[in-house]
Amino acid sequence: MAKKTKELKKICLREAEYPLSAGERPPQIRRRVGTAFQLDDLFPYNEDPYLRNLESRFALQRKIVEAAKKLANEAEICKTVKKKRRRNCLDAMHKLQQVEDEMNQYRVKTGKKPTQRASLIIAGERHY
Repeated sequence: MAKKTKELKKICLREAEYPLSAGERPPQIRRRVGTAFQLDDLFPYNEDPYLRNLESRFALQRKIVEAAKKLANEAEICKTVKKKRRRNCLDAMHKLQQVEDEMNQYRVKTGKKPTQRASLIIAGERHY
């Protein structure tokens, strides 16, 4: 029984729900840290949840592209890793363009002006 209780405590500790015995102190639990960046939550599209979703996806993908660029430009890494990171960066930029294209199609469909933010981000990074 004690062995099973110990096993249960390990599982519960991993899941951050820990059953305590009488007089037992709760263990120290390392909390997960959030992202190193914050997405803008102030999109002016409260009346259009679909466009807000597209804007959120675009903002997240833009942050992914920024991180991929930093990794691709990192010095002192082997050739295969550098090549893979460049490919990942190009893939992230392609995905960013896809999200913007989808957003622009929706904007045109709803009578709004399309944007070219991804095009500007990608145009400055053609050396990958």
